[in-house]
Amino acid sequence: MNLKTVFLLLTVLLLLNSCTECEDNVLAGEFKLSETSLDFVPYTGSEILTFVDDEGNEHALNSEKGKVLESTRMIVRELCDAGFLDKSEMFFNIEREQIAYLDETGRQIFYTDLLTAFEDDENLDSIAIYDQLYLTANVDSSYIGEIRIITDVRQNEVSDIHKENFRFNETRLIGDTTLYEQTFTEVFVNITNEGKGIYYNKEKGIVAFKLSEEKFWVLKNE
Repeated sequence: MNLKTVFLLLTVLLLLNSCTECEDNVLAGEFKLSETSLDFVPYTGSEILTFVDDEGNEHALNSEKGKVLESTRMIVRELCDAGFLDKSEMFFNIEREQIAYLDETGRQIFYTDLLTAFEDDENLDSIAIYDQLYLTANVDSSYIGEIRIITDVRQNEVSDIHKENFRFNETRLIGDTTLYEQTFTEVFVNITNEGKGIYYNKEKGIVAFKLSEEKFWVLKNE
């Protein structure tokens, strides 16, 4: 693409921008992840996580990139749409914390995503805003399951319908759990229809992967 073509394109874009019908985007507020929510993810990204399977084999997981904390936008309203490059939105500034752990071969085993989300309502003041933890896992290239937890309600209560639609009800708090002679406290679990699943608590993070009725990877007590 030559300079003349680039100049013409820039000119057209500037003309389009000068003829916009929409107003500027509107910042509705700002939510940083609460300490309550941050406490749900104990990982620093620098530790080595060791899991022991039913045959006594150890599986070491590490985080290549560590913990990633970023600022992003949560769009709650489209205020105007007058065509290409002419839109405006209402949004909240939010934080998002992500971390992934890999096995010795470099394959991703699990990924966590802690961020702020919302349940919409016609009245902006009635929007429910909450922090959520989403976690998904694959072991031996097989999908194991996911964890979805509302870690903190920031504004207004979240409806039961919203929890059901976004599958928060599938993750249950089952309390203290013993696996391979280790007892873990306040454990959350989500078991798939195939009998696989994830066991999770705030103190350790993932404490076990359930691969089948007899096969587990259980976090080694260091």
